[in-house]
Formats: sequence, C-alpha cells, structure tokens
Amino acid sequence: MMRCRLLVVALVVGAAGALPSASEAADPAQQSVTAPSQPGVTVTRTWAGQIPFVSDGQGTSSCKDRATGVDRAGIQINVPAGAYDNVDIDYKFTITWTDATGSNDEVLTVVNQDVAATGGGDTEGNTNPEVASSDTSATTEQVVGSNLPTAEYEAQACPFLATMLQNYSGELEITAKAKEADLPAGDDGGLGFSASVPADPQRDAGEPLMEIDKAGNSYTCGPTGFSNAAEYAQVSTDGGDQFHLLGEPPRGQIGLGGGGDCSIATSPDANPQNKFTSPTAASGRSPGSPSRARATRAARSTPTQTRTPCRASTASGRCSSKRTRSCSTTTARRRARSSSRSRSTAG
Repeated sequence: MMRCRLLVVALVVGAAGALPSASEAADPAQQSVTAPSQPGVTVTRTWAGQIPFVSDGQGTSSCKDRATGVDRAGIQINVPAGAYDNVDIDYKFTITWTDATGSNDEVLTVVNQDVAATGGGDTEGNTNPEVASSDTSATTEQVVGSNLPTAEYEAQACPFLATMLQNYSGELEITAKAKEADLPAGDDGGLGFSASVPADPQRDAGEPLMEIDKAGNSYTCGPTGFSNAAEYAQVSTDGGDQFHLLGEPPRGQIGLGGGGDCSIATSPDANPQNKFTSPTAASGRSPGSPSRARATRAARSTPTQTRTPCRASTASGRCSSKRTRSCSTTTARRRARSSSRSRSTAG
C-alpha cells in the first residue's frame, strides 16, 4: 500500500512540472543593444526559449495582452542621438523552430514596453504599443521595424495552435543603411488643398458621387440610408467653399422614392442658360435594379425659360413676340371681363 501511494505522489509531481507556467522567460530574459549609426554596419542579439502549448489567447494572431502561454525576451534598444538624420535602420526580430510533426503553429509579437495603449486601434491620435505581429504557417516568424525609437522592447512568442511545448531560437538583427534622398516635389499643376467642407451638414449620405462640370461647379449626391430613405444632391458654384441643396421642395430630395445609388450627368456643351449639368437620379430603387425615371428627372432638373411680360405691342394691340402670346391673350380676357362688369353695373 505504501508503494502505491508513493507512486501516485511521484506521478502528480511529474505532471505538475510539465504544465506551462503563466509567463515564461527566454534565456537571457533581458539584454540591451545599441543601434549602429554607420551605413553597412549590422549588430545582432540572440536568445532561446520554450513556447507553451496552452494560452488564454490561443487562436488569435497576436501575443499582446495574453495572460498565459507567452515566452518573453526583453531587449533594451538604444539609438544614438541624431542617428536617423544620417542613416535608416531596419530591425528584424525572428524566431525559428523545428517541428517534425507539424502540429505547432506559433506567433511572434513585438511590443514597445514604453508606450501606453490609449485605445481606438489605428485611429489618428491613439497609440498602440504593438510594433507588429507575424503569424504564418511556416516554422519561422519575423517582425520588421524601421527607425524604431529608443525604448524597452519585448519579443513575445506564443501558440496560435499547438499540442506540445516548442523549443525555439530568437534573433534581433539591426542594420544601418545609407539614408535615401527624398524625392523632389513634382509640379503641383495649379492644384491646391484646403480644409474639408461638408456638402450637407444636416443629412448624411452613403456611397456619395461627385462630379465637376466644365464651368468648375461641383455636384455631389448620395442616398441617406436604406432602400426607403431619400436621396439628396448638392452643388457648389464657388470652388467648393460652400454647397447648396438641390432637388424638389419642400425637403430637397432628388427622387420621390429612395434607395439605391444616384448619378449625376454633366454635358460637354452648355445649354441656352450656359449650364453644363443636368442631375439625374436613379432613385426609388435598390442597388442593382433597373434605373427608372432617369430621363424624367433629367428633364425636370433642366432650367426652364421664364415667360417675358407683354411690353411691346403692334398696332393691332397684340404682342409681337410668340413667347408672349399667352400673356397678350390673358390681358385681352381680363379687359373683356372688366368691360362686361362695367356694362352690367351701368344697366
């Protein structure tokens, strides 16, 4: 009985020793290196470690923020002051291992320990301590950084998917190279950039379209939501400094229905009003359905001529211009009605 108990205790202790710890340390766990400042010079640092096969982040392609199953190698990188004024420096972090069974898929992540994450991913104004991660199906993973700042870095090795502990070797190779001359700026061709101007500060639009006619007027249009939402268009006649709403009153839609994409057509020739553009809308449809009412809306959006008041007349009392014929007819009818009322009153 005593022998059986001793055997059981020995098995338990042995199994516990085989379990991976929460955080492994490479050998050496910490080292430092000074980046070269002369072109063509390379310096290296190496380490060795063992990647656990159990990790809380297993199945993801980054080791950052994992609490367990990460082998860590710390490297303090020192960059001489002013080095990047004269050279560009590449930093190559590499881990390599031998996996005869093909069952261990490992990940390499390099983290700048001196940078605090502020959230927001890659959004401008936010910071991310992760330099990069490498996760391929090969037995080598490599992360390359360029002109890294002086800081404490950590090369983290962890499993994407593994069935056993994995021995590996790591290396940091730092190479300085001659700084490439900046390309000269090209001719701007008269182009310039200004602060962005919202075409419509009240209505949002997805998948907008923009066109510019020969006169330099800018037109935009887009649907404001799903298939039951309206579409709107705007025009700028002052080079994009401000935009005005186009469309039908009272709300300014360019289509009675809503939905899919819109289109704006510009003419190569000016119409009698010296306009080059006649907006057309493929509204009231979902994307991919046939365009309808395009010609109708094109005609509707074309400026119409204004009737001229009846001013000049011939000896017969009628307007000489065909465009004002309706005006003279209306005037004659009004006089007839007035005369009739006058006779009725007199009688």
